[in-house]
Parts: sequence; C-alpha cells; structure tokens
Amino acid sequence: MASMRSSTPPRTSPMRRALGVVAGGLWLLLVPSAVSAEILDRQNARAFAEALLRDRTSLVRWIDQNDIASSRRLGIEYEEVDLKALIAYDVADTLKRLAESGPVAYELAIDTLDDENALLTLTFPIIGATNRYYFRGLRCVSAIRYLTRHWSLRESAYLRFHFPADTLTSDYCVARLDAFVERMADVLGLTSDDLVLLRQQKIDYYLCQNEEEVERLTGFRARGLAVLAYDALVTTYPTHYHELVHLLLNYRLRRLPLYTHPFFQEGFAVAYGGRGGIAPDVLVPVGGFLLQSHLVELSDLLDKEAFARMDASLSYPAAAVMNRYLVATEGIGPYLHRYRQQSGAPEDSAVRRIRTADTVIRSSLQAAIELGLGGRTVVPESTERGG
Repeated sequence: MASMRSSTPPRTSPMRRALGVVAGGLWLLLVPSAVSAEILDRQNARAFAEALLRDRTSLVRWIDQNDIASSRRLGIEYEEVDLKALIAYDVADTLKRLAESGPVAYELAIDTLDDENALLTLTFPIIGATNRYYFRGLRCVSAIRYLTRHWSLRESAYLRFHFPADTLTSDYCVARLDAFVERMADVLGLTSDDLVLLRQQKIDYYLCQNEEEVERLTGFRARGLAVLAYDALVTTYPTHYHELVHLLLNYRLRRLPLYTHPFFQEGFAVAYGGRGGIAPDVLVPVGGFLLQSHLVELSDLLDKEAFARMDASLSYPAAAVMNRYLVATEGIGPYLHRYRQQSGAPEDSAVRRIRTADTVIRSSLQAAIELGLGGRTVVPESTERGG
C-alpha cells in the first residue's frame, strides 16, 4: 500500500455526546483562544468547520503547533496542499467547491473524552462523508498523536519508534532499518546535509501489534502504510522497507504533487523495498517472469485503471522490473525527473496514463525482463507455442 491519502480517524466511544444539524452559513470565523485548558464547545466547533470549508487562510491557527512543526520538520511539501498536517483528514475538495457558492449543510457532534480532550465528528450528508478530529482544548491534534500519547519511545540514528509493548522492538531490526536508510541514501543520491537533517529530525515509526491497531490510528485496515501528513510510518512490520522507500523518495524530491502514477510509485518501492515481507531480489525475478510469459502486459501497467484492476501480487513485481531497469540504465537523476513528470492531481493525464515515456519504456521491455531474470529467458511450457 502506497500511502495514507484519504481516511478519517476511527470512532471513539463517547462519554458525553451533543448532536445537532447546522447550516454551514456561518460567515464569521471565530479564532480559538490561547487557553488550552478550555474544552471544545459547539460555537468553536462550528467555526473550525467553517474554516475547513471556506476560510483556509485561518485554518492553521486551529491546528496544534506541535503538529504543524512535526509536519514540516523534514521539509517535504506537496503541491496544491495548503496544510500538510491535514492530508487524509481534510474535507473533500468537492465540499470546498460547493462552499464557494453557498452554505454547506453538515451535522456536528462533540464527544467529550476527558477534562481537556474531545472528538469532533462532522458529517456531510450531501456527499455521505464523515470526518473526525481530535481536539486538545481548542486546538486540533493528530489522531495518531492523541491515540499513542501513552506509548513508549525509542530513537535510532534515523527513526523515532513509538510502540505500545516493549516486545515489539529489537536491536537487530532497528539496526537493519538504519542500515537500509543509508543504502537508500546512496540509491537516491541524498547529500550529507540530507542525512544530517534526517538524523536530527527522524522519521516517526509507529509499530503496531496488529492490523486492527493500524486501523485505529489511521482509519485504514492494512499491515502498514506511510502517513504523508507527518512523514511517518504506521505498521505491523518491524522492518517495513516498502513504505520507508516511499517516504525517502519524497524526502529526496522535497516538493512534489500528492499523487504519482502507480507504475512508478509502487514499482520503485517494490524494486528497492520489496512487498509484504518479501525481498526485492525475490520479487524482481518474479516480475520478469510475469512479463516474459505475458501473464502481465506492459500496456496494462501504464494505464492507472488497468493497473488498479490487477492483483497487486502481479502488477507490483512487474512494475518493479521496469523501474529497476530504468534506474540502472538512466541513473537516478533522469529517473526522478520521469517520476516527477508522472505526478499530479488524480484527474491529471500524467497520473492516469503514461504517455510521454511510452516509447522509452516499451523499447526497454525485453532488456528489463532479461535484467529481472538475471539474463535468463523463461517461457512457461503452456505459452511457448500459444497453448
């Protein structure tokens, strides 16, 4: 799984619940006071909702400053994202566009969690969407930060580990992750200054006990994923190289669109980080076999919708072969330029289909297959004669 890009924090059982339906026509924005001991009330909750929908310039004042600093610490920025800390937690763009022409109706509920913390739930019937936000006083805090506030901490050279049980960590896995970061630094061409900043600020690594815990923190049921809002991993794997590759590549580019064609995004991550606990040196030959035997066609890899229709156990290794070849033959600089070109908004043609690179990629197919297979050409008996 590539990254956490659209989700909302999971439900929390309420201690006290207030529910109402509000017409989103509150044009006067109330700025939260500096008194953190206050508990979120309906007036401030409405003002926050209006900031989400229409007054984006004031929105940063509602977000806890520690979360803002955390989201900015590595200098990774995403184009067309006005507040990185809200990636995957923001209201839908459809609602923002509707708010430009008039009020947007929403339901508002506040669950008081304790003397200082509350959970705000906003439901937008017009598109059937629900967003949830944790508040400490009158400041919105990240769901991950709130739900892991009592977890233990451990730091390595490049990562900051958060974990609920000491048995989840080991010196061996920590050392392997640090060594992997340094190997990927060589692949990506990170500078010594890049590594200094990474040692100082670190990637947050939330090590969960199971998929249910991942879902509780992120809203996604998965073995693990990258949380782009906070340059973090939330995972059940003690060494989740695949998702770490996603973050390190974004760190190398520093500024990029939020979406990338999966041929490049997932292909690169598998080529260097593997997938599902299986090493890239196992998956790349598998990808070569899949392409050589026509069990996967290159044309399907280049089309986003066709890529998505395939099982990831087929599409990801096949894309990895091609990406490994492009890096090996072009060098990381030209490859990253190509990666950047195939990034953009979800509806952009560059994200939906690879066109500009078609000729180069298609002409590289057989050489990539041979590289993936270690110079061996393998054709299954059943397809050798068209059977």
